[in-house]
Amino acid sequence: MKNSLKILGEIADSLYNPELHYQELFNGCQTYKSLLLEITAIKLEEEQHRNDIYTDAGRAVGTEWAIRCVEDIMRTRAYSSAVYQAVKELNDTLDRPVRLIYAGTGPFATLVLPLITRFSPEELQLDLLEINPESAAHLKQVLKHFEAEAYVREFAVTDATTYQIAEPEGVDILLSETMQAGLAQEHQVAICYNLLPQLPEHTVLIPEEITLKLYAVNQDKQHQHKLSLNPEAEPNFYTDLGTLFTLDRPTVMQQYKKINAQGAEAEFEAVDIEIPKDTHRKHQQLSIATQIFLYKDIELKLEESGLTALRILQPLNPMMRTVKNVRSRYYTGEAPGLDFELNV
Repeated sequence: MKNSLKILGEIADSLYNPELHYQELFNGCQTYKSLLLEITAIKLEEEQHRNDIYTDAGRAVGTEWAIRCVEDIMRTRAYSSAVYQAVKELNDTLDRPVRLIYAGTGPFATLVLPLITRFSPEELQLDLLEINPESAAHLKQVLKHFEAEAYVREFAVTDATTYQIAEPEGVDILLSETMQAGLAQEHQVAICYNLLPQLPEHTVLIPEEITLKLYAVNQDKQHQHKLSLNPEAEPNFYTDLGTLFTLDRPTVMQQYKKINAQGAEAEFEAVDIEIPKDTHRKHQQLSIATQIFLYKDIELKLEESGLTALRILQPLNPMMRTVKNVRSRYYTGEAPGLDFELNV
């Protein structure tokens, strides 16, 4: 265990490093995945690890897909850094342990496990929620291996979209990464609308804000940007046409009574966006962009991760204006996501 803890500390060093060294980060994430696979003896080629769980509120990914999220290295680094910074800042101000709820841990609690190399159980307590029994069983293996049980205040194999929090007034951070680009298919929205209204106003939500935007994309400029020798350069290949949906604390607290009263299948208000008449002459497609602001200045940038990859909505015809208006509406339910009407 001592050697494993040392390796985990080195992994934390790479994840929490504010300077982006891609190769070091890549190596750190590969080591992280290998270490946890060794501890749990999971063999990814086995079919049993690929079984998703479907509920009235969407899809919870199977154990294998949760494991492979580690390989999305920019996502792993950004989320891990955000959680670390939030815990560190709160730990400096509180005279009690920071209490963090992690909704949707997967088999490894990837985003919080490195924290045990930085904080003691007297500084950090975790409420761990996971719907998949197989993933939960593997996580218990991991916690036992690292002798980290003392960090766990609550471990529930449960559906976070319906879970009722015990003693919610003591929760400092709510963390959930249960999403795909476009907030499609998975439980992120339903989890936030269930858990956040139960929590006090001071609770930090991570991610702090997820916003879906409608972009008109120039594919030639997009290709040039991807080939650029300066990947940090601000992208110039799209025009922001408007916001389709926002998930953040103010919006949830403003709408949760109306949304939750509808049950598992909720319908949000429609959003109408007018498409400027010359858009098709300068752009080749309409796309959905996912913006993720994690904590203060930590964010996942456009196309930096699978979570922020552009999703094509509609090709544009350069010879004629084929789309004048887009009406979108977000739905929760068995297949959550945006629904669209394209008007000519």
